[in-house]
Amino acid sequence: MRPILTMLVIGALSALAACQSSLTGKEGNLTFYYPTDDELDFNKPIAIGAKLDLTVKTAGLPKAAVELTAVKSSNPQVLAAGPFLGGVFTLEGKGSGSAQITVTAKKSDGTTVSDSIDMMARKPDKIEVYHSCAAGAADAFYLVDKKIFLPYDFKMANGQSVIGYGYHALSVAPAAALVQDQIAKAQWAYLYQTQKLPGDVTVTSQLEPTRSWTLRLVDEGAIDGGKLDALTNKTIEVLAGLPAYVLARPTIGGKPLCQPDTTFSAVSKTPEVCTVAPSAAKAQANKELVEAWSWLTITGKQVGVCQLEVTWPKANKGQGLTVPLKVNVDALTKPTQP
Repeated sequence: MRPILTMLVIGALSALAACQSSLTGKEGNLTFYYPTDDELDFNKPIAIGAKLDLTVKTAGLPKAAVELTAVKSSNPQVLAAGPFLGGVFTLEGKGSGSAQITVTAKKSDGTTVSDSIDMMARKPDKIEVYHSCAAGAADAFYLVDKKIFLPYDFKMANGQSVIGYGYHALSVAPAAALVQDQIAKAQWAYLYQTQKLPGDVTVTSQLEPTRSWTLRLVDEGAIDGGKLDALTNKTIEVLAGLPAYVLARPTIGGKPLCQPDTTFSAVSKTPEVCTVAPSAAKAQANKELVEAWSWLTITGKQVGVCQLEVTWPKANKGQGLTVPLKVNVDALTKPTQP
């Protein structure tokens, strides 16, 4: 991982997760928003059986809050216009098709304004499931008795994304191994509580029954190694004089442990070169920080090699494990004047 990426990873990824897709209504009076990874494409279909919360504000600048007084769907059999509160309302996919959604709202000056948008609902053809620490892998390790996230995307046969929360398109076996959080409104991942005993769990697509993924649930005693995660296999670099965030990743048989909410400690073995401390970053509900439980804050004091040790006291069948690791500390250089 290059120094600039290491420095800015927390702030930049948090900003990414806050993206919103927006569309101004047909009459140009109001703008509609919903959280998304792709702010360029607003009108993605809502999955049949799923819901989507939309926020309404005045069009133009500044974007001002409004209070909704009415929300109506032209085709409730396709998209039901659910409850609204303040400037937020909910749509629910009911059947394949499209509908015009019309809202009436009161502005801060007391005047009333209306606007409308066209929305669609579709049944997705596939669900793509991802392990947050091993993208593309059919299986990955997770801890028992923890809250975990299983990222997913709904797709049409043509590759178009389908959005919404509350539609669970996976079968779980054994069924009691993962307890779904049915209150969460995340559109990007299912939230589960894992069972208390180790074992393999299979999740199978209800849209494509031949597709499945495996979660290998383990306790901390299964940890037998560790590494510092980077974008490449090279030594991670940090800059002297600036704090950097690095992920201390426990491993099992050389494979990563996803969302490592573990007991661990870290210490610098070269205090003249760097200081090392577990970070307080624990953004549990943030898409880009699902791996944020075991970040380290490494502050380079001078150019050299930062030697550190990370200890997982419950690893190695409860006997504990200390892993020596290192990062390069480079000089902070100012850009040259043109």
